[in-house]
Amino acid sequence: MALWEICLVAVVFFYSLNLAPMMFESFTSDRTWASNPPDSFHMFLGRYGQKTANYWRVVSPIATLAFVLSLVVSWQLPGTRLWLSVAFALYAAVHLATMMYFVPEQEGLIAGAGSLSRDVLRSRADRWIFLNYFRNAAGVLAFVALMLAVLAPRV
Repeated sequence: MALWEICLVAVVFFYSLNLAPMMFESFTSDRTWASNPPDSFHMFLGRYGQKTANYWRVVSPIATLAFVLSLVVSWQLPGTRLWLSVAFALYAAVHLATMMYFVPEQEGLIAGAGSLSRDVLRSRADRWIFLNYFRNAAGVLAFVALMLAVLAPRV
């Protein structure tokens, strides 16, 4: 197996470790925490509250590194390079949106639950859920592009 193939397998694996939990959270816990703010925020509070940051701090940088390494070693393969670049651009957009909006907004809602009205909390949580559909769509499109990189003809 060539180095570029190993790197491509690694990026598929580590990207899958990003996409699958993101989708799972979207269909399970995200709907729960946003369902009835501020009462529904209790799933994050206390000693045993849900905390996923440790997972994302490990998996996301490894996925990013795998993408970059795979791009470097696959650069001479035009079809692979194209689809891998598209996948990485979408992954980066999702990751940036997560770090710049989704995480801070969720944390801000939970932290500000006592000082914001129920209507404001509900409105912002609903907006978060709505925008999350676009984030998920971009994540799935990144995976499709990644699969096209895997299936691209090698010249």
